[in-house]
Amino acid sequence: MKTNELIERVKNKDESAYKEAVVLYEKMIYSIINTYQLDYGDYTISTEDLYQEGLIAIYDACFAYDKSKDTKFSTFVYIVIKRKIQRFYLSQLRKYVNESYSIDNVEHLDHYNEIKADCICENPIEYHKSERIKDQLRHFSKMDKQILLMRFERYSYKEIAKKLKVSEKRVDNRLYRIKKQIALQNESIGKDII
Repeated sequence: MKTNELIERVKNKDESAYKEAVVLYEKMIYSIINTYQLDYGDYTISTEDLYQEGLIAIYDACFAYDKSKDTKFSTFVYIVIKRKIQRFYLSQLRKYVNESYSIDNVEHLDHYNEIKADCICENPIEYHKSERIKDQLRHFSKMDKQILLMRFERYSYKEIAKKLKVSEKRVDNRLYRIKKQIALQNESIGKDII
């Protein structure tokens, strides 16, 4: 059966046509899933959940495909599947990072004032007697350190944005990247820092 006929049948809610489309593009789903790292310490992103997102993407692609465009359906469905899986993957990773590494808790930060001094001063000082924290903080830009410091001091995103003259979205993005960097570079260092 021709691809365009199959797509039309899926659009007409023909369940058997959708099953045929799944059979045709199922390997594509798994090939995309296999490009992602799924294990992060004690957290695993579910292959089954990613697969389900791929199935939904096949269905969505059938409805969104415009045969008048100069694109093969196989190319189009690949892009749709990849984007859908990527969005879900990133949302799961973001959830893991946000839940696992709270920068709102400073109880485990022994030398908070030394970090505070470094964030404010132009000249770098020795952050901490612990080499692990020193190494971790070295990777942050001056702005990241300022944002991190303000969060430690319980400033809201809005207050940080106003003080640094940037958008709240930028503050949110920077905090997400800080958390991700801590989580992905070394899980145990991240737990020691925050």
